[in-house]
Amino acid sequence: MFDRSDRIRARLRAPLLLAGVVALLWFAVESLVYRSGAYYTLAAPESNAGAVVNALLMLEGQYRPGVRTVLVLGDSRVAEGFSGPLAGAGSELAFINMAVPGSTPRTWYYLLREIERRGYRFEAVLVGMLYRPVGSLLSDWPLAPSQDAALIGVSDVFAYPASYAGPAMRTRARQAVLFPALTLRNDTLDLLQSPRQRWRQLYEFRPGFISYVPLYPGREQRMPQLPFSDGKALDWSAVGAAERALAQTHLAELAAPIDPAIRAANARYLTQWLGAMAELAARNDARLIVFPLPRGPYQEALGATVDPSLVQAVASVAGAIALPVDLLQSLEQPAYFFDGLHANRSGREQISAVVGARVRAALDGRD
Repeated sequence: MFDRSDRIRARLRAPLLLAGVVALLWFAVESLVYRSGAYYTLAAPESNAGAVVNALLMLEGQYRPGVRTVLVLGDSRVAEGFSGPLAGAGSELAFINMAVPGSTPRTWYYLLREIERRGYRFEAVLVGMLYRPVGSLLSDWPLAPSQDAALIGVSDVFAYPASYAGPAMRTRARQAVLFPALTLRNDTLDLLQSPRQRWRQLYEFRPGFISYVPLYPGREQRMPQLPFSDGKALDWSAVGAAERALAQTHLAELAAPIDPAIRAANARYLTQWLGAMAELAARNDARLIVFPLPRGPYQEALGATVDPSLVQAVASVAGAIALPVDLLQSLEQPAYFFDGLHANRSGREQISAVVGARVRAALDGRD
C-alpha cells in the first residue's frame, strides 16, 4: 500500500527545496558571469562569440563622437572585401567595418540593436549582400546561436527561438537565451583548461588584431585564369594543384541545384531581418544601404545566377537604399578574388572605392 500523501510531501520537501536552491544558485552564477556580459570579454577572439566581441571592440576603438559614421556589417566577404579607410578617403565620413565572419542578417540586426543600446550615433548602416542563390536555409544558420549569445537576453526568450525554422535549431536558440553557459560550454572549458593561453590571446593577439584590421590591405593571391566554353573550363593543364582545387570547388558549388523552397524561404528571411534593421536605423535618423557583393571570379560560369527573389526581397525593404545589382559586376574576374567567395587586395580596393563613392553621394543627396 502507498504511503499517505502528507508523508510523501514531507519526504519530498527537502530534495525539492535543495533542487530549487541549486536552480537559483545556477541562475545567479549564469547572470553574474554570462548575462552581465562579463564572460564575453574572455571569449576566445577567434570563436563565434569572440568574433562578435571583436566587432564591438572595433567600434569602440574607431568611433569618434561628432564624426559622420557609417557602420559596415556583413560576413567574411565584407571583412575581406571592404576597407573603411579607402571608402572614406577624402571625405568627412568614417566607415567602420564590423563584419562578423560566418554571420547572417539576423546576427547583424542584434548587433545593430546592441550598438543602439550602447548609445552610439551613426548616419548609415551599410550591408554587403550576395545576390547569388544560397543552398542553405539562412533562418537555421548553425553558427547563429553561439554568435548571438552575446547579444540576446531573457527578453528575447520567445521572439528569438521563433525566428528559427526547425525544432532542433529552436531548441538551440532557446538554450542560448536561457542557458548561455551551455551554449558556450566548449569555449568555457577551453578557458578553464588553458587559462594562460587564453590570457595571451586576449592581451597579446586581440589588441594587435583590433588595431591592424583598419589597415589590413587584403590578400595578394588571385584565382587562376581559365578558358571557358558554355560555362565549363576547357583546360586545367596550366593550373597548379592548389589553385585547381579552389576553382573546381567553386565551379561545383555554382552547378549544384538549389531547392526552390529554400530560395523562397531565404528571400523571406532577408525581407524580415533587413526590414528590422531598416526600422532600427530609421529610429536613429539613419539609413540602411545595401550594396551587391561580386558573385564570384568567373563570369562565364556564373551566367544568370543573380537570384531575382533576393533582389526583390531587398528592393521591398521600406526605407532602404539598394545600390544597383550590377554595380560591381566588372569585378567578377579571377584577378579580383583569392578564392571562390572572397575579394583579394585588388578587389578590396575597387569595391571600397566604388561603394564608398556611391554611399557618400546617397547620403549627400546626390544619388
